[in-house]
Amino acid sequence: MTSGGLLRQLWGEIKDGFRKGLESVDGSGDSAERGAWVKTAPRAKRGAHVKGAPARLTSPNAIADTILAFDPISLSRPARPMTHAEYATSQGLASPRVRTEAEHANAFLFGVIADRMIKAEKAWKLSYELSRRFGHLDVAKLARMFVADLREKLEKPTKLHRFNEAIAKGIIAASQRIVTAWNGSATNMWARGVSAPELLAELESLPGISHKLSSMTLQILITRLGVEVRDVDAVNIAVDRHVARVFLRTGLVTGDKGRTVFRAGELKPLVIAAARHASPVFPGALDFGAFWSGKNWCTHTAPRCGECPIRSACPRKRTAWSIGTMRDGKLVAE
Repeated sequence: MTSGGLLRQLWGEIKDGFRKGLESVDGSGDSAERGAWVKTAPRAKRGAHVKGAPARLTSPNAIADTILAFDPISLSRPARPMTHAEYATSQGLASPRVRTEAEHANAFLFGVIADRMIKAEKAWKLSYELSRRFGHLDVAKLARMFVADLREKLEKPTKLHRFNEAIAKGIIAASQRIVTAWNGSATNMWARGVSAPELLAELESLPGISHKLSSMTLQILITRLGVEVRDVDAVNIAVDRHVARVFLRTGLVTGDKGRTVFRAGELKPLVIAAARHASPVFPGALDFGAFWSGKNWCTHTAPRCGECPIRSACPRKRTAWSIGTMRDGKLVAE
């Protein structure tokens, strides 16, 4: 999964916030049947920026609220938003050749492109190591490079990525876009008041950036860098097997009676609808907690319910239900 490395990188940052968020969650579920829908707040007006937002997004559904608490998100700006340079420092990223805010923002975008099929730490260091090999991180120069020349820099003296040709194409394409459309800095792509659907479409137009990865990037921009984003109510949850499994087992969605094995694709419309119902202000905010719970605790086989962060609200009645297919009498994950 292309976004797995990024999610691992974020875990250390959000676990303290998650702990604090859980303190505000009513995990008893006594007031309503667990998994049942309860009345939600009115849908936010499209295009409106939420003012006076709570410390984090919440949901009247206990399960959804616990998932939202996993990575607390507020649509109001953080008390002290980070600059791109400060965010890089917080991740242990540095190079004497990357100095300006624009250069750090461009390195951030290149890190998103590189975050596929390698460890997150290696992906996010790639831009900074590349700047040492080149002596710069000038997008105007990168935009004019041939793929073969950039690939060679990515491979020697040591390989910076498993798929250096694909990464070279992605960095060149991103550099060209930054130069022609964003005045040399990716910060202009996500300037204040940007529309979430437009930003996601712009990110996903670049090679290697999936919808899940673009959604996670959006959440970093909102929660760490304080970018004010419009129309987040239009951002649907990114459905994969982990997200679908958590929604299915917790009862946020219900499959056909008499079945215990489902495909993620067939549940996708139900998961999207459930997320929009539970978190109408920002449906995509449910993605991180559901994905991480499914990947690490609510797993394909042998779920570790006792360790799962959403156990306080989960009914834990469907642990045998899963996402995949049956082959020769055996459950095979997607």
